Amino acid sequence: MGLPMLKIRPATAIRIRYYRRYGAQYLRDHSFILSMAAIYVLGIWIGSRVSQALDSQLANQLGPILTGFFAKRSDQTIQQVLYSAFLSSFIHLAFLYICGFCAVAAPFILFMPFFKGMGFGITAAGMIGAYSSNALIIVMVLMLPNALISAICLFYGCREAFGFSRYFWGQLRGNSSGEGRASVTEYTVKFIIFTIILGFGAALEGILYTSFSHFFL
Repeated sequence: MGLPMLKIRPATAIRIRYYRRYGAQYLRDHSFILSMAAIYVLGIWIGSRVSQALDSQLANQLGPILTGFFAKRSDQTIQQVLYSAFLSSFIHLAFLYICGFCAVAAPFILFMPFFKGMGFGITAAGMIGAYSSNALIIVMVLMLPNALISAICLFYGCREAFGFSRYFWGQLRGNSSGEGRASVTEYTVKFIIFTIILGFGAALEGILYTSFSHFFL
């Protein structure tokens, strides 16, 4: 006796087709951002593996460095934490902005998420070794929120810088048709918006550290 056929209502079938088309369109429209996110995650994984692969002497040196850094940060004011967190993220964004004006900077632009993710992976893995019992809470509560905000700004900054760099590469190769003309003003305004968002992320990290760090560190 055969199994009964599962019947799908016409309205349900239409919704399924709509969501399928919408999902495919979303992936096409955001393929660059999703690629940057994948490179970032790869950097986190490799960074954590590198931290775990360190020999005992280097691992013992890394632990006190991280504990000292976080102990010092927990004693800082919200303004000091904000400045430190903002500066560490703004350096990467400023580097991307400058790379956008270079015709051959595309490889460096694509490497930035990997570099950023690797740093986060090494730090998070080192935290697990230094604060084994509270490490996950510290990473999730104190580090992850601003890390996500700065990473998203980095992904969009990579997209803008990559497109701007490709434009100059086309000009360098003699593509003077004017198609896809770059606007320095629009490019700069976007990076200013990214910088403002970084400021909000740094402020959030400052609030989290001053409010909760004494519970964990």
